[in-house]
Amino acid sequence: MLSGNDIPAELASHLRLGTCSWKYDSWKGLVYEPNRRYRPDDYLSDYARHFTTVEVDQWFWSLFPAGVRLPDPQTVKRYADSVPESFRFTVKAPNAITLTHPYAKQARGSEHLANEPNPHFLSVDLLNRFLEALVSARKTLSQHRCQAESDKTGGRLAYSRGVP
Repeated sequence: MLSGNDIPAELASHLRLGTCSWKYDSWKGLVYEPNRRYRPDDYLSDYARHFTTVEVDQWFWSLFPAGVRLPDPQTVKRYADSVPESFRFTVKAPNAITLTHPYAKQARGSEHLANEPNPHFLSVDLLNRFLEALVSARKTLSQHRCQAESDKTGGRLAYSRGVP
């Protein structure tokens, strides 16, 4: 199996190998030990033995009918503590910041939110709260990505920036 250890030494400081998540029970026997009983927090440390980066997609999904949900700082710290310092996380800005309108398809009882303007779109305050939640992982952050809609026809504006 291809892993981060397969990157040639001369490229290792510029190129990382990883996936968009790590919590897949179906990866047992491929990435994870086949017969081990994994708790949810066990996957990431094993994942980091094979790969050098991962995209934390779960924090993108933040816009819910009950309100905005940002990463829990304790969870962020737990993730950072479970990987070596050389490991890097890439995070996407929450969709509460990047979506102009909530998704058209809404859960029963929340249909009224479909296609309504998102009051958090490009909110500096919400972005600062999101970044503050990530402070404990600062040493392991690689870049943050903003993927914003540019219009209702599906055009997108993408922005990616490394963390110094």
